[in-house]
Amino acid sequence: MEHLQLYIALLAALVLGLFLVRKVTGCLVRIFITLVVLAVIGCVLALL
Repeated sequence: MEHLQLYIALLAALVLGLFLVRKVTGCLVRIFITLVVLAVIGCVLALL
């Protein structure tokens, strides 16, 4: 029974880790896209 509890705990930690990585990655992607859009707008305004 000890091994079963260990596997359940490891599985729960893995699922939680993947969930957090997805949240952080999604946030970083949004920040990167925002910075790219701002850079493009800045270039366009500088050329005008």
